[in-house]
Amino acid sequence: MNEATTQEVSVGSDPALVISHTRPPIAAPEATLSLVSRHVQQHIGHISNILNDAPDSPIPIDLIVVNPVRERPFYTIITSGMSRQPMSAPPQAADHRFAELIMCLPSTWRMTPEEQRREEHAWPLHWLRRIASLPHEQDTWIWEGHTIPNGDPPIPFAGNTRMSSMMLIRPQTTSKEFWTLHHEGKTIHFFALLPLSGSEYAFQKKKGPDALMKLILARKVTALLDVSRKSVTEKPWWRFV
Repeated sequence: MNEATTQEVSVGSDPALVISHTRPPIAAPEATLSLVSRHVQQHIGHISNILNDAPDSPIPIDLIVVNPVRERPFYTIITSGMSRQPMSAPPQAADHRFAELIMCLPSTWRMTPEEQRREEHAWPLHWLRRIASLPHEQDTWIWEGHTIPNGDPPIPFAGNTRMSSMMLIRPQTTSKEFWTLHHEGKTIHFFALLPLSGSEYAFQKKKGPDALMKLILARKVTALLDVSRKSVTEKPWWRFV
């Protein structure tokens, strides 16, 4: 057995103490996709498409797509592959090592293969895969409230938005029953990616993620992407009247 070692790593602005240890066998991609797909169909709706990752990807992350319908008039995209193996969680979070991610996009979002070749349309799906792969590429752990910046200092994801960081939050656009998936002694947690502006990222670095979440909830911001959303740290115009 390999000896456990500790190291400090940084996920965006959030340092986490991680434990290196002998990992259990990695689940097959097909088994994970089947498991997550059943969960999605049970709690969100009919799966319209599955965007498979490149076969030669070091950490394949498939994307499950639920198209807009009357009850949920927006796209819902869920990762499948992040939970194939455990993240290197700290000892106090040993029961929180498996996760998948979700993003919700407006019904007008450009989703055809041709349109997804353009950066301004492709960045949400690109970042879903990128962040889902990150814990395994860097042998670390990400969780609710953690932020991942696009560079240092963060720069906008694309030309159609000023958002430049991602924050993991609970997916308020789904039922709470969707937030966890229990299977054979393993619990998979689902988190939404919420894009942040530069001022929001700076605020959470200074005040902490809990303080930012209070503002997010107060402004009724959800995981449904709004590329032109105003920063929750900006004071409303009537405060100056």
